[in-house]
Amino acid sequence: WHLGGDNRTLLARASKQLIKPSVLLHTLKLLSKTSWPASSKQKIIQAISAYAMTLRPDLIHCHSEPAGSRLYHLIKANGAPLVHTFHGQTPEGVPTISREDRARYTRYARAIFVNTRFAQKRYEALGAENDNFIVIPQGTDISKWDFTPSPCPSGDDVLNVLTVGRLVEEKGHRYVIDAIAQLRRNNINAHYHIVGPGPQAQKLQQQIDSQGLQDVITIHGLLTGEALAEQYKKAHIFVLPSLKGDGESSEETQGVVVQEAQACGLLVIAADSGGIGECIKDGENAFLVPDKDANAIANTINALLSAPDKWLQWQNNARDWVSTHYSLESTGRRLFDVYEQVAPGKL
Repeated sequence: WHLGGDNRTLLARASKQLIKPSVLLHTLKLLSKTSWPASSKQKIIQAISAYAMTLRPDLIHCHSEPAGSRLYHLIKANGAPLVHTFHGQTPEGVPTISREDRARYTRYARAIFVNTRFAQKRYEALGAENDNFIVIPQGTDISKWDFTPSPCPSGDDVLNVLTVGRLVEEKGHRYVIDAIAQLRRNNINAHYHIVGPGPQAQKLQQQIDSQGLQDVITIHGLLTGEALAEQYKKAHIFVLPSLKGDGESSEETQGVVVQEAQACGLLVIAADSGGIGECIKDGENAFLVPDKDANAIANTINALLSAPDKWLQWQNNARDWVSTHYSLESTGRRLFDVYEQVAPGKL
């Protein structure tokens, strides 16, 4: 059952289900053994949500902290073991829950899934409490990403550099633009392709224009499907220049685009911020640089261009790494293993 995203939909769907005698009976039984929240509004929401928790699952896996906290008393009354996935810090302007509610809810869970240990530390800093944090990264459907490794360009051949990500300050695009300017001054025919939407588009274009790079740097905006896959296919090097946070601003916990780029056979350069460093082997299948450092990006690209005989090995290493650790099969297997531990004999 889908409860709906607003109270009006929630009420309409509850009314539709509760006219069924068996559903009403099981709902009343569940509510009879349920603790109640303090506020009248939350009591009403709990009452009209209760029908959805009359199912008898072997396990409850929650991906929404506000929903899990709102249904906390019903989850406890249902009795099935709870696991929760932390998907990162709630963006500014999106409703969240208090530290007290977060601590209560996460303490009850049998396991908390995070994609990196950095994410765990971030969640604990927000008030999450649990003795069983388990790292399972977000999986990548590698069947969507053809492995098409390009040889190192030589002479006047174009070097295509790619970044995929929202155009926001914390993604650090401006440092790659400065790095491209350095490479061009050193007679490297680098072209930079920026894919993604966001509020920084105009500011980045002004930076591009001010350095006379408008013919070699393209902001493509949002691309999906075949259009995005085509950008990966024609690129040589992928750069994820995300910035370190200050504890309040958002920061990469994994950087899923890194795995997409590696699966396609690109050489990856990534800023050492957030959990990115946990997701690669520096020097073997990708290359870490300090954040906010255009010189380091340019120097690393120069170093890669000076080692054309190593490209294919690096590219194969990257594809093998993603296949082994980040494929849907790999992450799904690890998730199911935890399910079996949490709900033994049920699955």
